[in-house]
Amino acid sequence: MFGLVLGAGAAGPARAKSLFVAGTNGAPVSLGAVPCSVDGPIYVGAARVRPWEHVVCTSTQSWVWANGVDVAADGELRLQAWDVTITGPTRIAAGSTFVASPEGAPAPWGREDCAPGARECNPCVEDVGGTFLSLFGDGPYEQTTHAWHFDPDGSYPPQGLVPQSAFDHGDVKAHVQTLVRTNSAERPIALVYSGCKSCAWKASPGVLVLVDDALEIERMYHTWDIHPTGLVNLGTMLLYGDKGAPEVTGTTGYVVRMFPLDTGIDFPATHFGYLRLPDPGLEPGRPTPGGGMTMIALDSGGFLLVTTGPGGRKKRKFTDFFYVLPEPGYDGPRPLGTLTLDDPESLEFAVSVEHLARWELDAENDGGPRDKAFDFSENASGVVECGTGDLYLIHSGSKRGLAGRPTFYRLSRVTWESGVGPQLEPVAWGTLPETPKCTGRASATAWADGGGKMELYCSEYRMLPAGDDDVRFTRRYLP
Repeated sequence: MFGLVLGAGAAGPARAKSLFVAGTNGAPVSLGAVPCSVDGPIYVGAARVRPWEHVVCTSTQSWVWANGVDVAADGELRLQAWDVTITGPTRIAAGSTFVASPEGAPAPWGREDCAPGARECNPCVEDVGGTFLSLFGDGPYEQTTHAWHFDPDGSYPPQGLVPQSAFDHGDVKAHVQTLVRTNSAERPIALVYSGCKSCAWKASPGVLVLVDDALEIERMYHTWDIHPTGLVNLGTMLLYGDKGAPEVTGTTGYVVRMFPLDTGIDFPATHFGYLRLPDPGLEPGRPTPGGGMTMIALDSGGFLLVTTGPGGRKKRKFTDFFYVLPEPGYDGPRPLGTLTLDDPESLEFAVSVEHLARWELDAENDGGPRDKAFDFSENASGVVECGTGDLYLIHSGSKRGLAGRPTFYRLSRVTWESGVGPQLEPVAWGTLPETPKCTGRASATAWADGGGKMELYCSEYRMLPAGDDDVRFTRRYLP
């Protein structure tokens, strides 16, 4: 069973007819977050280009009007249209690059030039809509089942964790939160596993697990929270949602923790850096990655961070979009993705995080499978389409958030609505039958393989009784 295609695989970028970009309430909008290439007119007001951002705004058939744009030193802004007008308190700082041109190539929104093994981005996927649908129905996909292994009584670096106690095998409340395929050949599988949430006598934090190319546990790390969530790979880094250390982070809400697979594997989890999620003060609550999280590299030099929550069977899920920009001048103690043993208390990354928009399903949605795939989402994966730079999200979960139900995958294109910001447009959906080796509750994700294709992964939900040292997962891919 697979879903109706709603505009999937269309040729060329999905450009809007026009674009209106302007800051609100005295706060300028960051142009690096905006897909600034359209066919029609572009109006930009109360906007900024910050250091290390390179922004290209292109109207292929009309004009660009910039009114009150601030281009900082080491920033770059190119305005390309048959007519470019600059008015208002526009400031072009010394040391910046500013070009107004009657023509030029439109810039993609997401990074398309990311090679396998790159540090801070993932490879693109060809024809995302068509590739997605090829993984359902009659294919032509292939599917294999694998298992990773461990010694239940072994002690694993770097913290000496013992699976028998760290996993709390016999407790039905403990389960796989997310399984991802990484971009590392040495450590191709990673997952986060919840601790015991309701058993006070043996309450335990969650666990981050790295699995090597022989499918054996290589390393294990405790998380802050009993219930870590939203594990995702970005280049050679892993990110996940965590909370439970307000004395460190200054917040009781979720933060995004990150560490590099290439250089950070021997560091204890106490040294993983984090970035805080700003609270926009919107109903029904603060941003949370409980229903999934992903981070996508943009062509401008920044990142689009996306969280969906809450997790589980709670109603009224919502998706928040953030613009993350590493800034050398930002008042933070460490660059993105770095670790240090010298000052473990200085964990916050040197980045700015700007809330862009919130998206929810229409209250009058038809409740069909494509909407259920969002309502029951437990994870989210992000991909960039080759040739267009369009951004897509794949939400995954199981009906009513329960094991024993089909696994839903929902493909959405990320669009930019003038005056609002990023929003989600449904494209297609698909389902996988639930088996003990593939449960959509929490564990299902997607991965760009580096060759223009995409693969789907899902895991069994809970480990079998104590003493079992195999944990099964399923891979679905295109030959």
